[in-house]
Amino acid sequence: MGDERLLTPGQTCWRIAHADQFACIIDAADYFKHVKAAMLRARHRIMLVSWDLDARMTFERGVNTLPGPNQLGAFLYWMLWKRPALEIYLLKSNLRLLPAFDGIWFGLTPVALVNQMSSKRMHFAIDGAHPIGAVHHQKIAVIDDAVAFCGGVDLTVDAGAVTGEIPAPFGVARPVRLRVAPGVTPDAA
Repeated sequence: MGDERLLTPGQTCWRIAHADQFACIIDAADYFKHVKAAMLRARHRIMLVSWDLDARMTFERGVNTLPGPNQLGAFLYWMLWKRPALEIYLLKSNLRLLPAFDGIWFGLTPVALVNQMSSKRMHFAIDGAHPIGAVHHQKIAVIDDAVAFCGGVDLTVDAGAVTGEIPAPFGVARPVRLRVAPGVTPDAA
């Protein structure tokens, strides 16, 4: 038998690093709140990689408990205003399913124009380096190279509709228990 490790630096991943803390966040509403809380502590860099990013996405439904605007777009600009040294990088999939529609799609997503009109410290890119019909599907948020979120929820409109319970086999719902690392709590913002 050969080496059967899933993660092999240089082959299946860039590198392997130790994490001092780890937590699973199951509820989308909790995820949005934790991501915003972590971004509120950002000093140097916020990186968001997602299949879909929408500036209208709201972090908290109902009563807002965290400082700053509640919508992603306004919040990111507010963070740039609050933190003069902060840089924000956004990478969104281009959903390139058929090359015949590239002219239409790229007409709807003028990335060069968005980057010219936005802050020089906010960098937006569309990821199109994939074979036909393929897109990246990662959902990653990295703050100051110190806190990272990786999961299955996009920072987009209506992604937070999943909340409270997750379905178990045969449609029986069970309550969600959430364990969160101490350094990532929304209350610490």
